[in-house]
Amino acid sequence: MPKKNMLNLFLIMKNYTFFAALFVVFFAGHSALARNVDLAVGFDYKGLNQHMQLYTLKDGVLDTVAKTRVVKSLAKAPVGKLIQGSLKMKAGEGQTFVLVMNNKSDKDIFFFAAPHIPSPPEASIGFFFECLCNSHVYKVTPHSIWYRVVRLEINEDFSPAKAEIRHTIVGVKAADVGTKYTKVIFNEE
Repeated sequence: MPKKNMLNLFLIMKNYTFFAALFVVFFAGHSALARNVDLAVGFDYKGLNQHMQLYTLKDGVLDTVAKTRVVKSLAKAPVGKLIQGSLKMKAGEGQTFVLVMNNKSDKDIFFFAAPHIPSPPEASIGFFFECLCNSHVYKVTPHSIWYRVVRLEINEDFSPAKAEIRHTIVGVKAADVGTKYTKVIFNEE
């Protein structure tokens, strides 16, 4: 084979290798779009005997993220099905859902949420959670349902395939609401 033909063959193979590598890198980088992620949203409680539940957003409802209300029955909240276990998401996507607390007692309940903590630590990069830890004290009247529409987004670079985001829900005494927390009581209007 003449040297010129060998040189041309070498250049073709070199370019082929470059483009093959580029192809692999490009599609490997975009394969995260389809990667499944199990993301648990959990709660710890301090000074509160109530529990938070997660629901899907009711089909056809275009509720505003961060909408927070107290209603007399679950039927008046924009909720679909109760979410059991973790959220099934895909990297590069987001999910809107509803946090719900049911006050079955005869007294007002007051609480706030400490900032969320992701686990494992690698989950700290690559997500945005518009949640309930926003320096407000929430009030749930007796025999009422409190809800907040929230949104969790994970970007395509979110590294763990399984992660958890936890909030600590802190109960506030009614006596402290009028003294310590007067400027941070959430007002739904």
